[in-house]
Amino acid sequence: METFQTKQSEISKLFIEVDTDFKNLARTWVIKEESNSQTPKKTLIKDSKPGNGNIDFLEGGDTITFKNLNKLVIITYFDLQRIGPNPPSIKYQLVEDDDMPGNFFENKIYESNSAEMVFSTSNNSVIITKIIKIV
Repeated sequence: METFQTKQSEISKLFIEVDTDFKNLARTWVIKEESNSQTPKKTLIKDSKPGNGNIDFLEGGDTITFKNLNKLVIITYFDLQRIGPNPPSIKYQLVEDDDMPGNFFENKIYESNSAEMVFSTSNNSVIITKIIKIV
């Protein structure tokens, strides 16, 4: 699990972008999940178009609704039959901003890693799950 440290959570919003190498063979879901619950509620923020794993910058919501309460779960599915045995890398960008001209409060880029990957038994597909806790 990754951590995103907020700077101005009372007045800012979170913006999310997902960028994959093989966007035409993937699908991505961005989910808000409760952090402090035995049965966490999950809310879908964005579902990419089938076959396109990229998610352009989107507003995830007010930062204060995430801070210490919810985490981002980003799930990407790849069809490896057309890509080859090695899954592509994914870049995740998370931005905290007030949506006004000027600098961001916080901007962080994360990358996928092998610990986040689950392969099908036939190795024809892989699911990559990135979890980011907002503090």
